[in-house]
Amino acid sequence: MGFYFDVNCLRVLRIMWVLVVICWLPMLLQAATIVLPPNWTMLNSDVQVDQMAIFSPDNGYRFGFLKSNEGLATLAIAISTCNPIAQPECKLYSTDLQVVWSANRNSLVGSNATLSLSDGNLVLRDNDTRQVWSTNLPPGKSITSIDMQRDGNLVFRDAVGKILWESFNYPTDTLVPGQKLGYKMALVAGSSPSSGSEGSYKMVMESKALVLYTTLGSPSVPQPYWIFPQLTLDEIIYSDENSTIAHIEGNNVSNIHICNDKICSKHYFGGFNGNTINFLRLDYDGVLRWYYNYETFDINGFVRIQWTQLTMTNDLTNPCLYPAYCGPYGICSSGGYCTCPSGAAPGLPSIFQPRNASNQWQGCNPRWNVTSCENEILLNDMESTVDILEVQNVTYFSNKYLPPTTVNGSSADCRNMCLQICSCAAAFWNSGKCVLIQELQSLYTISDSNDEYVAFIKYARKTDGTSEWNMKLGLSISSGVLGLLLMLVCMCIVVVVIRARSLRCAELDDAAFLKSLRGVPPRFTVKEMNLATDHFTMILGKGGFGTVFKGILPDGTKVAVKRLGGSRQGHREFWAEVATIGGINHLRLVRLCGFCCEGTHRMLVYECMDNGSLDRWLFRDSFLLAWPIRYQVAVDVAQGLSYLHRDCSHSIIHLDVKPQNILLDNQFRAKVADFGMSKIFHEEMTEVVTRMRGTPGYLAPEWLLQTGITVKCDVYSYGMVLLEMVSGRKNMDVNASLEKWYFPAWAVQKMEENSWIDIVDFRLAKSLTIEDWAQAKKMVKIALWCIQDSPQLRPTMTMVVQMLEGVVKVHDPPLQFDFLSLCSRGPPIHSLSKGSIEELPSPEVVDFESRS
Repeated sequence: MGFYFDVNCLRVLRIMWVLVVICWLPMLLQAATIVLPPNWTMLNSDVQVDQMAIFSPDNGYRFGFLKSNEGLATLAIAISTCNPIAQPECKLYSTDLQVVWSANRNSLVGSNATLSLSDGNLVLRDNDTRQVWSTNLPPGKSITSIDMQRDGNLVFRDAVGKILWESFNYPTDTLVPGQKLGYKMALVAGSSPSSGSEGSYKMVMESKALVLYTTLGSPSVPQPYWIFPQLTLDEIIYSDENSTIAHIEGNNVSNIHICNDKICSKHYFGGFNGNTINFLRLDYDGVLRWYYNYETFDINGFVRIQWTQLTMTNDLTNPCLYPAYCGPYGICSSGGYCTCPSGAAPGLPSIFQPRNASNQWQGCNPRWNVTSCENEILLNDMESTVDILEVQNVTYFSNKYLPPTTVNGSSADCRNMCLQICSCAAAFWNSGKCVLIQELQSLYTISDSNDEYVAFIKYARKTDGTSEWNMKLGLSISSGVLGLLLMLVCMCIVVVVIRARSLRCAELDDAAFLKSLRGVPPRFTVKEMNLATDHFTMILGKGGFGTVFKGILPDGTKVAVKRLGGSRQGHREFWAEVATIGGINHLRLVRLCGFCCEGTHRMLVYECMDNGSLDRWLFRDSFLLAWPIRYQVAVDVAQGLSYLHRDCSHSIIHLDVKPQNILLDNQFRAKVADFGMSKIFHEEMTEVVTRMRGTPGYLAPEWLLQTGITVKCDVYSYGMVLLEMVSGRKNMDVNASLEKWYFPAWAVQKMEENSWIDIVDFRLAKSLTIEDWAQAKKMVKIALWCIQDSPQLRPTMTMVVQMLEGVVKVHDPPLQFDFLSLCSRGPPIHSLSKGSIEELPSPEVVDFESRS
């Protein structure tokens, strides 16, 4: 019986062991090291998007197939601090994973792709068994195990544990803490935000320094645009040190280590706010950024991992230093404005024109292209087919690092050299040094140097192709009409003399009328405006009432000149309204400095705001507007609108409140612009609005439904702007999901769910204090009060100021928004989201409410 009992015990133990293995098998598969059988294969179709296949010991890194939205996949290493198995409260989404290495970034594979052992190598094959990637080990080497290490290094070993291959030796676009970037190793940026394939930027570990290059326009001749530490390219290229490496020491990203065989040097990078950095990436736009993450929560209470980023050095926060910021031939100036080189050949239009008039960052095209250097006619007669445009105080992004083509030469010598060398697209001269460039990208202005900087940009002369026969034909026609022209000239002289006498009388009457008006700012002529704006070449922006140009008055004052289009006013009516607007003087309103009224020309001259409009800082990923600035801007705008509604001698309704009409000075204090461009409503009377303009997404329901216009229309628009300031995104985004494309409706839903935190810009979440969160909640509640369907429920702008300043308590707003629900259904608003409403039918205008 004893023997029988022992046998049964053994059977029970075996069964228990099998159960333990089955229960723990999923965890064992996630172990750091996996021993591979001879015919081991990983199928793409077997791996879920949010699970991958092999984890590092701390589950911080994972290796396997990662699927894209299009169904294709990359064999990758991804990082995420969320582990659903160890942390059930953590919900892992595919967007939470960040790829730090990819085997097949340039050739994604399909759903039936495989990673398998073949003759000792790991081989990636696509659906059609075509080989996409391999470890390419030498003969005699054979992989037997995979090790996903804690530091993110993927290691393949042989039977005795020797490392045969490791991912740290084959970086893509990312460097993780502990990974070393050896001499001549490079990070290559992706080609777009949604594509990881190799793009046009790379960071190379040269001797002594890290160098950022671009291959835009010239893949065979990379051009440097940043070197750290700051050395010349000659010092790097001709150095005898060839064992330099760079690496991040732990998670302390205040320093990066650059080492050779003998010594390591630490180099400080500023602008870091103390978070733990997960990796360093060279992004598609050429910007080197640190990435770190933080935890938040989704609607179901699961932990979500949010990623945020930080430009690596203060040196690279100036957008003008990047090769493609303004596109080919574009000139970047202070504040990130992009313009085309100004200048024109005699009697011809501008030499350069924008590629896209509505997008200043796409660059410029020469009006006539230079013929290829392979053309022998051009080579033999260069100066007759091309010319040089000279632009002062402009240089090129790579000139700081490239050795000059010549030294100790004059600017004229530099110009002539580029003119005579066919392959030269532009030349740049400074202090005797001349640099020739073959493929021209973005340029930038120099405004804070006493040295002279000159750019010489080559362009093709216009050829009209007129033959001798055409010339003879033109002469024949000209002689035939010459007699008729002489006759017409005589008649015109008589008419002009009579007209001049009548105009002189009219001018005397106009001068007396203008003198009788009070508050009229200085008057400029069309000629003065042409000179001030360089013939209206530098566009600052466009709106429903006209185009705004940058200008400089003779006394050096920078101004913004708005050239009005389609004005139907007589000049006396225009003068009267200018006098009214010019008499408005408030710290939070853009000041009117002058005007031009000559013939059909109508122009307004405003003070120039250095930091441009709010939308440029609020909706672009390259700039993150801090919370205290956003809150101060909200207060400033509310004060400006309150003054227009309540404190002016003539109450003014703005009718186009939006981020584009909120301008920022050099201290990021806000002023309201375009406040006098609609119609002036006098305090004791009602007027008919004959022409209305506005921007979809900011228009009040009563405006669209033509039920009446009051100051509460501005309150509604202001509420929409408040939502955009809190969230950091546009209220309408056709590229967003169906749930979120119309943000105000989604924000109301979040308030109903008591999840108002989700409305706040997630990029700011880590830096907000308790006081900041309280301000954010208050701004959301104020915004929802402002966008109530009924104008009577909306507060006045004076009350809004008091609520923001803490004088008046902000109660919870009603959350019944029929108009928002209607708008969120999609197609009607989608069709309007690309531009402004140029003209709406005249609505009925109601009397003003009593001003509070």
